[in-house]
Amino acid sequence: MRYYLQIICLLSIVILCHVNVYANYEQKGSFGGEPLQDVFVINKNDWFVIPYINYKPETQLAGGIVFRTYFQDIIMNIPPIKLRPTTLEVSLTQTQNKQFMFQVLPEFYFYRDRFHIKNDFQYMDYYDKFYGIGQDTSDEHNEYFRSRVFSFKNIVEYAIIHRLYAGLIYHIDVRETTNAEDGGLIDLNLLPGAKEGLVSGLGFTVNYDNRDDIIYTRSGTYANLSVIQYSEYIKSDFNYTNITFDFRYFEPFLFSHVLAFQFFTGYIDGEAPFYLFSMMGGSKLMRGLYEGRYRDNDVMVAQVEYRVPLFGRFIACGFAGAGEVAPGMDDFKVDEVVYTWGGGLRFKLKEDQDLNVRMDIGFSKNFIGVYATVGEAI
Repeated sequence: MRYYLQIICLLSIVILCHVNVYANYEQKGSFGGEPLQDVFVINKNDWFVIPYINYKPETQLAGGIVFRTYFQDIIMNIPPIKLRPTTLEVSLTQTQNKQFMFQVLPEFYFYRDRFHIKNDFQYMDYYDKFYGIGQDTSDEHNEYFRSRVFSFKNIVEYAIIHRLYAGLIYHIDVRETTNAEDGGLIDLNLLPGAKEGLVSGLGFTVNYDNRDDIIYTRSGTYANLSVIQYSEYIKSDFNYTNITFDFRYFEPFLFSHVLAFQFFTGYIDGEAPFYLFSMMGGSKLMRGLYEGRYRDNDVMVAQVEYRVPLFGRFIACGFAGAGEVAPGMDDFKVDEVVYTWGGGLRFKLKEDQDLNVRMDIGFSKNFIGVYATVGEAI
């Protein structure tokens, strides 16, 4: 329990510090009271509190309430320069599968996008399914388990040059398995982290982002390399290195049509808890697979999405993906690649914003996934 209290206190301090820094920037125009470049700036601020309903295979029907606010500056240059929005999102969710989730997601851009701070705090009481480790696992053989999860990730970045950021990451995750299917690998404690575990990791990130809009991207490139070392020296129960690389490219054409491409790979060196293995599936990575259907040390995924405006606020979408997990980078095999495909619709929530509700249906060889949620997959 002391770990949970430490996480909550740390989260509160970090968020309050970030809000205070941002407020000072808004009042003074810069750090230390020095004025920024004298240009005409339009401030766009908005917020909403709404009840919502979504659907995913992992949760079935889910409902809750979300609070979201954002602050954005537009520099009236020729052409206008749209700075990154600072956002804060808080949500409470209860699902048909008796899962509960509480999330706080603040993301700050300030000093004309030179500094970027992103936090991710989650508490979950979550029922899930475990299919085994590796690519050669069966759909019929899976075991249910329930976990209580406290997770906090903090990223602080500085723009080295325009749109190229570098910074530090700290991640802590505390989990306890309270119910596991009798006689399974988790129940018999045959997996690392099967009963409980605390991971604590410190690392660095390099991030290039020249997307025109981070909420609904029409053009630009995003590339992120993250390296996190989890070590007993910072109170982790597990010692391992996690390296991820996420590359996305967006190409607009034909009157607001968008072609989006993503390549994602993850690599684990050492012994990680089974629940933090590299995995694929879910509402973002390989729609059409149950989230965590395949998991192992390493993962490699490529997916593409094509968006077509229809009428009014509606947008149609088609997508496809290919991916694989393996115990090591030398163990990937072409004949074991898993494929997914599908399509869906988007509906813009507000005329002057690009936040969409999306409904997707994804297919794989032995599974169909229906996803109704907010925000884009890529």
